[in-house]
Amino acid sequence: MTIADLKQAYYSRLLPSLVAIGVAAAFRSVGMAIVISQPATAKIVGAGLFVASITAAVGLPIWIRTAFAHRVRQARGIGEQEFARFQRCLITTALVTPYLAAIALALSLPSFYQTGSFLAALYAMYYHYPSERRVGFDRRLFRVGQSGPC
Repeated sequence: MTIADLKQAYYSRLLPSLVAIGVAAAFRSVGMAIVISQPATAKIVGAGLFVASITAAVGLPIWIRTAFAHRVRQARGIGEQEFARFQRCLITTALVTPYLAAIALALSLPSFYQTGSFLAALYAMYYHYPSERRVGFDRRLFRVGQSGPC
């Protein structure tokens, strides 16, 4: 597993969501947003999308990272395949957020929820980008490729 592989996984999950956001923004700009007729329903749907966005961008990656660290805490090192699976899981989970932002943008929701979902998507895209520095830190933290005496 290389950084290039992780970047390919990152972009393959990100680009369709960016297209969806662009299409939703284009439809919205010409007045073709999906209108939810009941204001109370729009608030509930908006709050649900906002909470789901924050959960996918922040909560689930923290939970996945914690569960992984707990699972490998006794190991002297982990293999490349296991580390790659962990990194792809983090990327996939975090990059659900831009899809949720596209849905929030396509619907006629209160602007607070749309903006919050969009900001969560920006956070997920920025923080979970597989840079050499971040992946290198995780490699050292989880002792990837190291094996000591049993």
